[in-house]
Amino acid sequence: MPMVWLRMKIHSLLLIGFNPSAAAAFSDYLSDSTRTVSLVDASVGVVGDAVVEHNIDLAVLAADAIATIGPGLSQAGVPFLACLDGAVGVGEAISVGAMGITSETAEDIDIAIGAVQRAGNYIDPRLAGGIFSELVRLHRRDAQRTKEVEELVEQLHDVAATDYLTGLHSRGYFFDRLTVELDRALRHGRPVSVLIVDIDGLNDINGRRGRDAGDRVIRDIGIVIGDVVRSVDIACRTGGDEFAVILPETSPDGAFLVAERIRESVRGLVVGGVGSVTVSVGIAGAPSHASTTDDLVDAADRALFVARSTLGGSAWVVDSGVAGIETASRRTRAGIVDVLVRVIRLRDPQLAIRAERTEAVAIAIGTRLGLSTGRLEHLAVAALLSDVGKIGLPDSILYKTSPLTDEDWSAIHDFPKRGFELLGGFVHPDVAEAVLSTHERWDGTGYPRKISGDAIPEFSRILHVADAYSAMTTDRPYQASVPLAESLAELRHCSGAQFDPRVVAAAVEELALGDDHAITIAG
Repeated sequence: MPMVWLRMKIHSLLLIGFNPSAAAAFSDYLSDSTRTVSLVDASVGVVGDAVVEHNIDLAVLAADAIATIGPGLSQAGVPFLACLDGAVGVGEAISVGAMGITSETAEDIDIAIGAVQRAGNYIDPRLAGGIFSELVRLHRRDAQRTKEVEELVEQLHDVAATDYLTGLHSRGYFFDRLTVELDRALRHGRPVSVLIVDIDGLNDINGRRGRDAGDRVIRDIGIVIGDVVRSVDIACRTGGDEFAVILPETSPDGAFLVAERIRESVRGLVVGGVGSVTVSVGIAGAPSHASTTDDLVDAADRALFVARSTLGGSAWVVDSGVAGIETASRRTRAGIVDVLVRVIRLRDPQLAIRAERTEAVAIAIGTRLGLSTGRLEHLAVAALLSDVGKIGLPDSILYKTSPLTDEDWSAIHDFPKRGFELLGGFVHPDVAEAVLSTHERWDGTGYPRKISGDAIPEFSRILHVADAYSAMTTDRPYQASVPLAESLAELRHCSGAQFDPRVVAAAVEELALGDDHAITIAG
């Protein structure tokens, strides 16, 4: 079936942004018995009035007016031609909604008008090469971005599966493989055992010798464990001072012998700056002690509790009479924060810059509020990852300059939940909770849960103020930055409604002293 073009009737033409002599010459050339031509400069207000007054059918924009006037005409539904002079790219003209593209000569403009009347969209054939070059550039850019994303995803997978300090497998990998090995053992009636290895006194070593010394202990013990176990065994670091080993085809008695070899090898270590160290080991096996992953780990943890608290530096096979002991705590996966920050920076560099600025402001406020060093470290991570849920927002929403639709707002209100789900299990619970609740308001009208007052986590209340201050004092495409005094006045104005009054008071006290006092703000 042949394509049928809808013809455009052009009776009223508007020339925008041309110099007076060129505009007058164009007007004389383009006017005829059926077409009237009006001339205006590139003032947005004047253009808007002219469009309404003359009931414009088509506008023609000079090159200098394309970026400033084009978006407004497009949003108002007024079709327009873009006249290029070599300084403005074809891609830019297309991106703001031009339905026709030509050069700045009266003859070429007349040809373009006729083509638009007959067939709709039009582009001067002499500019086709530029369009092709732009498409090639965009394709190459997207291909490079795709490659970078794939590399980051691969790195993210590696980080999630490998402990950064020892090179052993991670906690997540341990549980994934234990599920597989336990299922295989139960199906075939074969044994599988688990060792939980705990470094004795690591907290004391960190306190007396420093964290670098503690890290040396962890690395050296990781090397010992990797050397002692078989190639089919799975050695993992599952916490700050804890390792775990899966031993396929091994009964608890056999696992005890492996545990003893590990203990003896560690005892022979001399760690630089520390000296000798010891480990305690808990042992459990399936099917003799448990038939599920959680029960098997809990059984080994109970055995570890006995080995650590009653004997110290020993290995212990779980006894069914030992019950009610809390399992050992495990830290979250290491190295994940850096990768996620890099993903955010790749998705939108401005998001990363603003996150770093928010981090600096939040730390200043948190310090003023008296947060401990550990709490400040968690607050810094929460600030850097506060917008991680925006990774999944489409460009059409993330970069939108026109008013957002209800559907757009619905997607935006969901991004804290997506960030929370993405971080689950990777970061401290307070960090994940802060990411979920940063956009909650003191008066309960925020999102996504509409909680209010002290029910909002403290980190979230601090980040809400820090993010607002960062936004106000940063230049953005659609809004200039606000002076310090004005931004602080706005924080005070919203205190008790949008923001926690206590946090606002601390922010004003700290920020009013100036950036050089206690805070160096990025950006």
